[in-house]
Amino acid sequence: MLDGQLRKWIDPPLNYLGRQIAATGLTANSVTFGGLVIGLFAAVLVIMGNFQAALWMMLLSRVFDGLDGGRRPRHAKDRLWRLFRHHR
Repeated sequence: MLDGQLRKWIDPPLNYLGRQIAATGLTANSVTFGGLVIGLFAAVLVIMGNFQAALWMMLLSRVFDGLDGGRRPRHAKDRLWRLFRHHR
């Protein structure tokens, strides 16, 4: 329920950024991989005890996840995404 209300505020900027990323030619898989790397770096920061930096990295990873979700419908050329779309 809360997610539905937040999406009307979060989706427009993420969709705008997603369009900007799409214009550069980056695939959705590239955005996903970037989010994964940032998330893993956040885990390393937690292990090192740098919790504040880890929190910022986790939030940035979530932004990448949102960008990835916004990119997929616009860039359906990704082979893996086509597989998922056909099996829904």
